[in-house]
Amino acid sequence: MSRYCYDSKNTRYKIPPKKKHFLTKKQIEILQNGDLNEIREAFIDRKLINAKDSENKTAVHHLCMNNASVETLDFFNENKANFNTLSPIDDEELAPIHIFVLQKKEQLLEKLLSFGIDFNRRTKESNETALHCAVKNGSFKIIGTLTKHGADPNIKNRQGETPLLFSIKHQPNESVFRYLIKKGAKVNCPDKDGRYPLFYLVKNLPKFKLFNLLEEKKVLIHASHNGTRKWYTLLHSCCSGSPTIRLVKKITSYGFKPKWPDKEGNTSLHWLCLSSTSAKELKLIASYFLKLDCKINSKNDQQETCFHCLCMNQQPLECYQFLKRKGADVKMKKRHSVSSLHLICRFNPRIEIIQWLLENGLQLETHSFTYTKNSLLHEYCSNELNKAEIPYLQFLLDLGFDINKQNYYGNTPLHCLLTNNPNLDTSVLEFMISQGANVNLVNNRKENILHLLFLHTEFIFNEQTIDLLLKYKINLNQQDKRDRSCLHFICATPKPNIGLMRKFLSHNANPTLCTKKKFNALTLHLKYCTTYNVEIIKLMISHSSNSSIINTSTFPVLLFFTNLVLREIDRIKKLEYLNPKQKQKNNNDLFVPTKNLKKEWKKESRKYRKKKKKKKKLK
Repeated sequence: MSRYCYDSKNTRYKIPPKKKHFLTKKQIEILQNGDLNEIREAFIDRKLINAKDSENKTAVHHLCMNNASVETLDFFNENKANFNTLSPIDDEELAPIHIFVLQKKEQLLEKLLSFGIDFNRRTKESNETALHCAVKNGSFKIIGTLTKHGADPNIKNRQGETPLLFSIKHQPNESVFRYLIKKGAKVNCPDKDGRYPLFYLVKNLPKFKLFNLLEEKKVLIHASHNGTRKWYTLLHSCCSGSPTIRLVKKITSYGFKPKWPDKEGNTSLHWLCLSSTSAKELKLIASYFLKLDCKINSKNDQQETCFHCLCMNQQPLECYQFLKRKGADVKMKKRHSVSSLHLICRFNPRIEIIQWLLENGLQLETHSFTYTKNSLLHEYCSNELNKAEIPYLQFLLDLGFDINKQNYYGNTPLHCLLTNNPNLDTSVLEFMISQGANVNLVNNRKENILHLLFLHTEFIFNEQTIDLLLKYKINLNQQDKRDRSCLHFICATPKPNIGLMRKFLSHNANPTLCTKKKFNALTLHLKYCTTYNVEIIKLMISHSSNSSIINTSTFPVLLFFTNLVLREIDRIKKLEYLNPKQKQKNNNDLFVPTKNLKKEWKKESRKYRKKKKKKKKLK
């Protein structure tokens, strides 16, 4: 459509745009109250019925979310309101049918369905229908009303889940499962991962009478089983949950074999060793699989055997001894030369299991390092450790591991401890330092332990660990590859912690150090803070002479601005340059730059750029 039109004399004139109707605040308040007489008076103009507010919500959406009634819905239906429009509600665009289903309003939903709306209307992001929303809530009556009016039970959402598969996967209910099958829901519809409803049904075994369902619907099994290799079968899904020997025998009677690998090369024995079954069930099922020609030392794509999978699971020592008796090779390594000792120290650290592995032929000299040169101490310190784990650390140190050993990336066990523990217990850190851990060791990025505290955790919650590191004289002026010190991390935040800054400056932290981009601590504070704190500026200047802090930075524009700030400290009380909107009554230490100061700053920056250009031309 062109924006211009021509009359009979071929003169061009602009077409005026159509008037857009918007909802006012008064109209929205009337809709939220839900009074029919007030709604009729407010919506005399019929063009306002499908109008939207600033958030793209129509009048119908405001009504449905608050105090809708049968009479008000009839009023909007008579005036031809569109009940199929989507509007943003809680990070999702919903239609009125979705709102009524989520609120469990059955009478209003039946009234809405009688208007002849779209029953299968989908949301924008997740592509879910009203039937998906009803299955989420687990409301059986609403599912019945939707299916009676013709809602399709085989529509998939964005993840490829039908309402039947969605109910099994997230909120399992046997009555809903059977009802949807009666209403024509297809049992053999897979999701995006290629897994059928029965795969998830097996995991939710306690909530279903699975044996009766298997006998009723044998089509489920034949659809999920193609008899080919590299395929995720029903037996894999059963073993990944909490299997029992009775259920495993039932599934294998339909032709499934435990030696079949899935897409990643995992057999059913691999999945069994990763499952959350009891030790008794694991022994019974594993012995049953070995009778069915399942190899105990078969490897997946990552060169993992079932013994490696067991090391990644928290099982007692009996299970390890059982697999060793059945012929499992304990000395085999997975990809990147990772041994079972590393996996146990990472996932299931127990002194009994480590001692048993060392007695059965594993040597610390040959199995002590991976491709990243991580020792067992590195792997153990990468867990979340508490005070109760100190005896395990003592056991590993007694074996002869170096507490200051650096891996391929230059990280010591202390580096691993602080990167993976956001809520670190200070007793563990104090124990490591008392055993000879060097606090000032640096990795390949020239980062010490304090750098990792600022990078990986919120330093506000780690003041106790910082006090402990200051007690053992950590180097506060250590700079990383970008030449950043600890003061730079504090000053590069919108609200810097003044208490920490005072601690660091009292322990001889140097504020004149510059980053690679030639920013010192003061210029970083002026760059990242919206409101400049005069106390911080005074602290920086008091711990370094004015000439040193000015000459270290190559940004005189920012330093000129700091001089302006210092000049205007006395004038803050008179409010000559202070913006009254941003003024705080009881806080005279906050300085807010106004337009007059910013103009002066721009003038200085132009002069600085001109000088730079002249220098380049001369060179």
